[in-house]
Amino acid sequence: MKGRGFVKKFTRCENFNDAKQFAIDWYEDGIIEKKSHLLIKEQSFDTYSKKLQDNQKRLIRRGELDETMLYNATLKLDADVLPYLGHIHISKIDYTIVDDFIEHLYEEKQLSQSSLKKYVVLIRKVLREAERSGVIDYIPSLPTIKRTENPRPWLNPEQYAELLSACQDLRDNPPEGAGRTFDFGEMYDFIVFVIHSFLRPSEWKLLQNKHVRFLEDDGIEQLVLSVPNSKTIKAKGIVDSTTTEIAADVYKDRILKRNPAKNDFLFFNSLKDRTYVADLVGRNFRVLV
Repeated sequence: MKGRGFVKKFTRCENFNDAKQFAIDWYEDGIIEKKSHLLIKEQSFDTYSKKLQDNQKRLIRRGELDETMLYNATLKLDADVLPYLGHIHISKIDYTIVDDFIEHLYEEKQLSQSSLKKYVVLIRKVLREAERSGVIDYIPSLPTIKRTENPRPWLNPEQYAELLSACQDLRDNPPEGAGRTFDFGEMYDFIVFVIHSFLRPSEWKLLQNKHVRFLEDDGIEQLVLSVPNSKTIKAKGIVDSTTTEIAADVYKDRILKRNPAKNDFLFFNSLKDRTYVADLVGRNFRVLV
């Protein structure tokens, strides 16, 4: 056979014509087997994972996707997904195979439900590439990773009042040591604003004045916040949310006077490392509670 030199094969046939037919059949079976291997390689899960990465690179070049999305996908594919699924023909990927992979991943790394769900989402993205290419007709059902319900802690009105009172006390009587340099007056405004703007803990640290605009509805002044979205810059990278009038009053009367420039951060503007700011606020919040 081509590329393999001579191959000896005993036909165990006594009749020449039988031996000749055996040789023809054996050769043709070899050709079919070789083509089948090539087809599996060309349409493997690994092939379409590369197509997904290529498409993500195009989106990044066009400014529609953050580079961290590609980076995180590549890490998961190279370290975990491709060693397990990469060699399998894309049409053979189904619920059972993916469920076995998730079970294998959990036993090996003890990952959380949230992390396991990200792997299922990534596998679905690869399958979508195959669907777009016409290799599969549809994306099969995949395992649903159920998350344990952990509702976000909340404060009742009495606890909220106690929190603000404690913050006022620390504003007027700063603690000794490193805490003396922390502005609990700004922390007070921060607590009131965040409570009345319904911001998630991860959203406030990137807010700047350019993300805020006033809205008047039936004589009530509110704010519309264009919250920066760090995961993707698609759709201008913002999510709009509306505050209460209390948040608007705090912003106009105190926050804007403290940090008036368009690009000023709403809170603790002098600290440009926003990850550090979030950690600092978190540590001092724990002092209050």
